[in-house]
Amino acid sequence: MDGTTVFLVEDFQPLRESMAEILKQAKISCETFSCPAELMDSFDLNCSGCLVLDLNLPEMSGLELQKQLSDAGCQLPFLIISGCGRIPDATMAMRQGAVDFLAKPFTRSIFLDRVRESLWKDSYLRERRNFLASTHEKLSTLSRREHEVLELIMQGQLTKQIASQLKISVKTVENHRSNIAKKMNVDSAVQLVKCIAEFRVANSAA
Repeated sequence: MDGTTVFLVEDFQPLRESMAEILKQAKISCETFSCPAELMDSFDLNCSGCLVLDLNLPEMSGLELQKQLSDAGCQLPFLIISGCGRIPDATMAMRQGAVDFLAKPFTRSIFLDRVRESLWKDSYLRERRNFLASTHEKLSTLSRREHEVLELIMQGQLTKQIASQLKISVKTVENHRSNIAKKMNVDSAVQLVKCIAEFRVANSAA
């Protein structure tokens, strides 16, 4: 997870510095902010990492800040921390997609566990988005006939069966299969089927 950063917004300085020190000792990069405006002034929507947001902040709540960032295109996982720990607030945080809602005071180990979980989630989702974009781009290079051949390959049909169904020669099917493999950057039919199956599952869940 090199290059990832925890963006911590907490208006209470002693707690902000304490959490920053915990992250530093765990060798996790961290940037701290005392209010939403400080974060918004310098935030890069394409960065990797996670958000740790106090629920009760000056100007707006942590949930309002997260929604504003999300509406702008930020996809970072986030944690909400609060000194109140009220059930309606926790429910709202989870509905909004928070990895967790941590009621103060929380232990060092729980804090680090949730931060690491958030960073892992960001890495996983970023990798999935890259895979979807890359595979979609490769698929867009296939011709109409290559798409037809690909669909029949996904159905488990063999070269002769594909040739018969499409009313083309076996040699032509073999050429199409070779071109599909090159364009999709795979070495075998097994890899091709696995790639397309994973793409369709991930795409349906996106």
